[in-house]
Amino acid sequence: MQLSLPTVTSNLDYLKKQGLIDTSGKIRNTGGRSATAFSYIKDARMAIGVDITANHITAGAVNLSGGGFRSIWKTTHTSGKSAKW
Repeated sequence: MQLSLPTVTSNLDYLKKQGLIDTSGKIRNTGGRSATAFSYIKDARMAIGVDITANHITAGAVNLSGGGFRSIWKTTHTSGKSAKW
C-alpha cells in the first residue's frame, strides 16, 4: 500500500478518537521497541438493513463483528394507499 508511518499513525489516531479502535496490548519483539497491537471495538457501530414489501417489513442489525444480530418481522395490512400495523 506504500503508506508512510506518519500517515498510518494519523489514521490510527483518527480511528481511536472516533471510538472505533483501541490498543489491545503490545507485541513482544526480540529487538528494539515493542509494537502496539490495535483492535476494533465491535459495538462501536451497527449496520442496519431493512426490507419493505407489500406484505411485510423485516429489519435487522449487527455489530462490526457481524454478531449481536437482531431481527424484527411485521406483517402489513394494506387498505388503499396507506399501510396499517
